[in-house]
Amino acid sequence: MPNYDFASEISIDITKKCNASCRMCWRNSSDGRDTSSEVSFPLIEGWKDYLSRVASISWWGDGEPFMYSDIEKLLEFILLLPQPTHLFSTNGRRLAEFAPVLARANLGEMIISIDGATSRTLEKIRVGVKLDEIIRGIQELQFQRSLLSLPPIRFRFLFVSMVDNVSELPLLVKLAWYLRVAAITVTPLVTHTVFMNEWQCKNVPGLEREFFLSASELANSLNIEFKHTHPGVL
Repeated sequence: MPNYDFASEISIDITKKCNASCRMCWRNSSDGRDTSSEVSFPLIEGWKDYLSRVASISWWGDGEPFMYSDIEKLLEFILLLPQPTHLFSTNGRRLAEFAPVLARANLGEMIISIDGATSRTLEKIRVGVKLDEIIRGIQELQFQRSLLSLPPIRFRFLFVSMVDNVSELPLLVKLAWYLRVAAITVTPLVTHTVFMNEWQCKNVPGLEREFFLSASELANSLNIEFKHTHPGVL
């Protein structure tokens, strides 16, 4: 009989804090959500027995996980949980800073939110994030893994498509190949305010198809997984 005492996969929304101001984020709309709440670290410590038995833990939610107030303690705590696979979704700003300790953890896929393949485009959409920070973080984490003679981390780029960045999809594939990023997922923009509607690709018929097709073909040739959630594009 299966053991129902422990979930196989869990997700913990550890913080609502963020160190970026992305133009498409819900934070820019007046929905009244708390942007400062966190799960206390002592509470997480109290779950140690339970967490040590699950298959995977996703340390993410509405905020940037590496802005968690007790992130140093959390990462050291994760090292005490060698059985679960630990997953993170991040904007990449602090990845290099925490690479040495992250490299020692039992990491699963590391998701990097990146909405442009050039500094100009990315930094216009993800205000406060620098493309070179993302690149340096990925390279540093892989370097730290190599020092420990551990296999490379599997990285995935998460790209929100908009009218002014979708043309960079083929270039993003090239960047993924250069950084040994294994996968790319493209999602359509979800609007939170009326003025965001003009950024949606669906407002320009056929805009996505050309760039999705070329990016998909290039990714296939470079053995990079390319997925999207845009119905009817390819």
